[in-house]
Amino acid sequence: MLIASVVALLALQETDIIARTHREVYQTALSEYERAIAMTESNPGQALQLIDRVFETKRILTKDRRLIIERPIAGNKTFDFFPNQARGRIRLVLAKSDPDNAATLIAGAVADLKASVDAGVRSSEDLLRSARLAQERLKTVKPPEPAKDNSAEKSLRESWQKLIDDRKWKSAKELLEAKGGALPADSMKALLRETEDRCRKSVAQALDEFLKSLQFNPRPPLLRQQKPADFAKSFALPPDAELVVRVPELDWARKERPLLERIRDSEFQPKAEIGMPLLEDLIQGMLETEPFEKSGEDWWFKASGQVAYHFLEEVVHGLALRSQSAAPADGRKLREAAEQATAKWSEGLAKLPKDFLARNPIHESPRRLAALLDEFPIDSVEVDQIDLNACFLGTSPDLALEQLISDLSKIRDQKESRLSKDSSRKLLSLLVAASSAHELLAGKTVEEVTKELQEVGRSLAKAGGPVDPALWGPRIEKIFAGLK
Repeated sequence: MLIASVVALLALQETDIIARTHREVYQTALSEYERAIAMTESNPGQALQLIDRVFETKRILTKDRRLIIERPIAGNKTFDFFPNQARGRIRLVLAKSDPDNAATLIAGAVADLKASVDAGVRSSEDLLRSARLAQERLKTVKPPEPAKDNSAEKSLRESWQKLIDDRKWKSAKELLEAKGGALPADSMKALLRETEDRCRKSVAQALDEFLKSLQFNPRPPLLRQQKPADFAKSFALPPDAELVVRVPELDWARKERPLLERIRDSEFQPKAEIGMPLLEDLIQGMLETEPFEKSGEDWWFKASGQVAYHFLEEVVHGLALRSQSAAPADGRKLREAAEQATAKWSEGLAKLPKDFLARNPIHESPRRLAALLDEFPIDSVEVDQIDLNACFLGTSPDLALEQLISDLSKIRDQKESRLSKDSSRKLLSLLVAASSAHELLAGKTVEEVTKELQEVGRSLAKAGGPVDPALWGPRIEKIFAGLK
């Protein structure tokens, strides 16, 4: 019988499933909701501020429900999320210590608890009855005499309100501190608290927009293509001069914004002397977001990590592209710079706890970093070791030449796309020389051999032309000259 009653009770309480796309906002709301509940008795004023944030978040549409938040790996867990009930309880606690505002607080509690009951939360029914009884008792108490009109107080409040509306929180606080003697102590305290609350809410909203812009523009080309006015709007931050609260995320964002501007000012696939210092600063900025983790996820780390990683990719791509047409020594220096860039990335991640990285993946893997370096051309040791003259020292030069041509063709098929310009020229020059010698030994004319080798000749021309074409005699030199 008891089991049946419990099942029936749970059936009355609806359970909603929150999709992964809305997971972050609900996890933040759950954190504030739980903190508010924990502080209800010890600090109801602060608890009310926390729970009010849940109601101010427009993206929170589901209230007073049991929630299941979809998770890709860890599985799903059910949470009680009753913000209407929590705010009603907090207001009832506040009403006990604030008789001047008790009527307003209790009326608000009645409205909150009724909304909770209407949503199907059975545990709110007794609280609602208690709130209505408290409201009835207040009606029998003689209301206090209306306060006398105080023009000085009214003028001060109006001036304060204008500064608040203009987002001049520091000026509003200084006004209260300078001229707040006309206000009752409780009113003065309430206005100072509201000044800080308004400032904090505005900062939170600005940071939310900053983070979204960071998430929507993780790649350097997206940042560069924004118009200056659009970039300024997307990454706007409140002026420091009028703030009365300190928020670590805001301090971080003020340092990150100039890095984003440096990305915008950089060329596509920047040179190492520009890209490397900026990459180091981006990685350092990413590491500084570790303390911002909330509810098991750090969206600041993920967003800044994506920006840093995509910039790393672009830097390495640029170095690889430059190395394809560089001299051998310069190509090796460019590859060394790319290896330093990928090493700095790996070293940065190594400074973070493994469980933190598991909770906050940024799609980085050693294989991907290795693939970036695979774009660099290579010098073939096999080509450097080939000795065409050795084919003529044996008893069967034609067979030796056939084997050499086969070996050269195999290297070309497997590695030509990755060979350095110098190695590619050597490979194709040897292939033309070996093929020419083989066909000439078979009795073909210079003109016939030249015609047969035109395809290889075109590739050789693209690679920069033959290496020392006179080395193998005048007839083969003539074949090299006839290739186009």
